[in-house]
Amino acid sequence: MSLVLTTASVPDRDKVAYWNDAVSRTLVPMTVAPRGDGPFDGRIATARLGYLQVSTVEADAERVSRTPALIARSSEALVAVGVQISGTATFVQDGRRAAVGEGDLVVYDTTRPYSFDYPQRFATHVFQLPRRTLGVPNSDIRQVTGNAIGTGDGFGAMLLPFLAILASSAGGYAPAVANRLAGNVVDLFATLIAERAHPEDTDADARHYRH
Repeated sequence: MSLVLTTASVPDRDKVAYWNDAVSRTLVPMTVAPRGDGPFDGRIATARLGYLQVSTVEADAERVSRTPALIARSSEALVAVGVQISGTATFVQDGRRAAVGEGDLVVYDTTRPYSFDYPQRFATHVFQLPRRTLGVPNSDIRQVTGNAIGTGDGFGAMLLPFLAILASSAGGYAPAVANRLAGNVVDLFATLIAERAHPEDTDADARHYRH
């Protein structure tokens, strides 16, 4: 079952405060600042898939910041994978800045500061999971953050349609199925992180199979 929060019926003067609270409660505590002057419009739908939380965000242009003070309010270490559905973003974490386009993936760690800047209306899927479930070293996660991962070919191309279908159906599975699916998704994310953190291993494998 999905929970949907929207600014549609909120008075204009209260929309930004409502949206900040909705995003912070659904994802992790963040500060959201609209980039436009008119009444702000945003919608977030979220569902549980085992120990995964799957959310879809559609909103007007905005800047999102996760600061050390907000991080201190969070008890659990989470890793998130974002899928840019429409619009673009500038994503910053760990001193790296990435231009994120439609179809790109980003991996980020909620225990360290980050920001997203969306210059126009956008939509994105966000998959959040406990960092401990990934089973990859924190150093690998840190190597992957702050980058945009293209999905035009390779592993990303396989992952993108699967994640899109999963985001649209996350709340509709029986608990036993949801738990198994969550485990499979986490394995795929761990594979993505390992592939990006150790590209030389992939190259070595390719050379091995060519000879």
